[in-house]
Amino acid sequence: MSIRGLNEVVGKAIISDSFRAGLLNGKRAEMLSQFEGQLDADEQQALLGIQAEAFSDFAAAIELLIAQREGRRITIAPERVALPAVGWSNLVSNGAYFHHG
Repeated sequence: MSIRGLNEVVGKAIISDSFRAGLLNGKRAEMLSQFEGQLDADEQQALLGIQAEAFSDFAAAIELLIAQREGRRITIAPERVALPAVGWSNLVSNGAYFHHG
């Protein structure tokens, strides 16, 4: 997983109003295409599947993705984060899977 790539998505959204708006208004795939080569297919899928109306919720979902991959536990109210079902397919997977319920 490219934690750096995920952090760069958040960083760009913090400094760019148009990028941040695009992540939330249905243009997410177009916005993420700017990170081609920095995000793998699983990361793209996970980011496209995040359901968020506010950037704070989108960023919290990314933090949860990163924490899960690093084996850290963080507490975010479940109603704040909607993640798709994702199974990381790379060989370094620690077995963490996200289940949208």
